[in-house]
Amino acid sequence: MVPTCRDFMTPARACITATTDDTIESVVHALAYDGVGCVCVLDAGKPVGVVTKADALEWWLEKLPMDCACGAVANKAVIQASPWMTRDEVSAVLMRNRVHHVAVTDRDGVFVGLVSAWDIAREVGRAYELPFWQEFFERVRQPRLRGSRPTRSSAPAA
Repeated sequence: MVPTCRDFMTPARACITATTDDTIESVVHALAYDGVGCVCVLDAGKPVGVVTKADALEWWLEKLPMDCACGAVANKAVIQASPWMTRDEVSAVLMRNRVHHVAVTDRDGVFVGLVSAWDIAREVGRAYELPFWQEFFERVRQPRLRGSRPTRSSAPAA
């Protein structure tokens, strides 16, 4: 049986979200230091915008004031999926819309989670028992300390 979004999405309680009144500065901080690639902007629990690292770079290039409300400048084209969509259906939504994240919403349009291309790739690795991919995606998802970068050690393993 093919898994549904409910099986592999990041649930809303674990997602970094913003309100329409939150500042650009707070959203950029989350993107830079919380290890996320996307922040959903919510209004009354419903997704009304999406902010990615590419958006943050664009804001910086446009020299937008950091105290500007992110709701005014967030990408309003929120691509959505339902919790009961299969992995393959969500993959098709990502591909068709050329995005890396979809907001998962319930029947009332309330935000219940987020699915990224990474989540789907990790799920495929799990489904087809590809241990290398499973380990790779788990390592990529590990939180890093603020300001740290992953390094490749040149020292031989002990």
